[in-house]
Amino acid sequence: MRHAEHSALADALQNVDGKVALSSYESELMDALYSDWNRIEAPVKMCHSSKAPRREVLWTNYPADVLESSPIGG
Repeated sequence: MRHAEHSALADALQNVDGKVALSSYESELMDALYSDWNRIEAPVKMCHSSKAPRREVLWTNYPADVLESSPIGG
């Protein structure tokens, strides 16, 4: 996605009346767009497409404790 597409998606997601979770690789752009969201980091892993270590991040518009206490699918 281009910067403008990421910005448009962020604008739409910021206005969702409900829980949103967004997964992406760590980046300054994503950190800026979702700076007021909760950030949960996965361990750094080797990304085969870029042949470099990368970190996946999950941004949520709800508290992380909801994630930890909710059963999958519940």
